Amino acid sequence: MIGSKFVSGGKVLLGTTQLATTFVDSSHLTATGTAPTAPGVLNLTVVNPMPDGTPSAPTTVPVTIVNQRAAMRFLEQSTFGPNDAQLAAVETGGMENFLTAQFQAPTSDVNYPIPPPGMNDVHLLFPVFFQNALDAQASSDQLRQRVMFALNQIWIPSGKSAIDRLEWWPLYCCFALEMHFSPACLESFRMRPRSWPA
Repeated sequence: MIGSKFVSGGKVLLGTTQLATTFVDSSHLTATGTAPTAPGVLNLTVVNPMPDGTPSAPTTVPVTIVNQRAAMRFLEQSTFGPNDAQLAAVETGGMENFLTAQFQAPTSDVNYPIPPPGMNDVHLLFPVFFQNALDAQASSDQLRQRVMFALNQIWIPSGKSAIDRLEWWPLYCCFALEMHFSPACLESFRMRPRSWPA
């Protein structure tokens, strides 16, 4: 702790927990202790011994269960890049809780355009996908968006399927976004073109 007017016998408190405190000089104290298991934000204060005994102005200390570096790496793999809200959610709530929330998140509404007749360029749909995937207002289901993007890079639809018809690409994209996170989605995708119009 760096401050001023510390005296020997001063104590550092993390929330209401008194830490083992060592007086160094009037500007420095060292303190060790264990933060509570529940994540959140705690006040760090210094209390000099009586007759003063008045707590210092508090300094807020975040208590997390995932360190920032690990949270950043996790979000880089499960979203299109972490934002501050997602980072805080993982650091304080943990990776498992973040994944649970993502699995339960509603599918974001994407209005893919229907390509004009005769236009054979699927790249027309890509800006719409990425605008939705990266939009802060649509980020509640970014894991689904990221999985859909990854599967789209892996799957190679047959030329005999509906995917060779450009006007059916919006249906394909919407179906991919509606998938549940389970092995059954692969079988559903394989069978889905049969239900599309011929």
